[in-house]
Amino acid sequence: MLKAEADAAPLVDQTHISEMEKRGVKFNRTDVVFTARDATGQVVWLEKGNKAAGLVHLKTRGHLKQLSKYLGVSESEIPRTLRNIIRDGRVVSDRTVKRGGGVGYERKYEYSGKRIILAGIGTNGYLVTAYPDD
Repeated sequence: MLKAEADAAPLVDQTHISEMEKRGVKFNRTDVVFTARDATGQVVWLEKGNKAAGLVHLKTRGHLKQLSKYLGVSESEIPRTLRNIIRDGRVVSDRTVKRGGGVGYERKYEYSGKRIILAGIGTNGYLVTAYPDD
């Protein structure tokens, strides 16, 4: 079981927001759920999103439920847990993928003995989707 509540750090790091703004990344500041810098050095963030991407996508596609069961945390803890995985996890696979006319990254992270696929991280760092690597 991964304990998300053990880390009380804010989910949104304002230095990441400033960095994203300086780089000209398009994002909705009020919809950002979390930010994290991963082992590749990229700032990755999750927005509330919609049915195609982001937190709403995770819920509507059943990924929140899958991740909750796989990680042993409640669905409400998934954003903090994903942030911790991205921030503190080890990248075990990183490849460029083309989907839907766009280019992004498929990264697998290992954290506390669990593997997570973040199947869609845009080249700008936007987290599109995440699910267990089982």
